[in-house]
Formats: sequence, structure tokens, C-alpha cells
Amino acid sequence: MAEKFGKKAVGGDYSMVDALADHIAEVQAMQAVFQKIQARYDATEQSNADLLRGIPGAS
Repeated sequence: MAEKFGKKAVGGDYSMVDALADHIAEVQAMQAVFQKIQARYDATEQSNADLLRGIPGAS
């Protein structure tokens, strides 16, 4: 029984180590997406602010 649970942790078909590595990779991919979203949002906000500053009488 100990061997069975040991393989679930490390070295089995889909061990805990493998599962954690997959989860870490997925979270890193999500982080990259969120960083791209933030960069696009910031660029859009800057563009809008620049356009508004160009309107006569706008502060």
C-alpha cells in the first residue's frame, strides 16, 4: 500500500509531481495572457487620453 501511494506522489503514471508541473505551466500561461491584456488595456487608455487631450477646450 505504501508503494502504491508512493508512486502516486512520484514516478507513477500521472504522479503528483506531474500534476503539479502541469498546474504550474497552466498558471504561467494564464499569467502571460493577463499580462498581455493589461498591456493592451494600458495602451488603449493612453491612446484615448491622447485623443482627448487633442480636443480643443478639453482639460
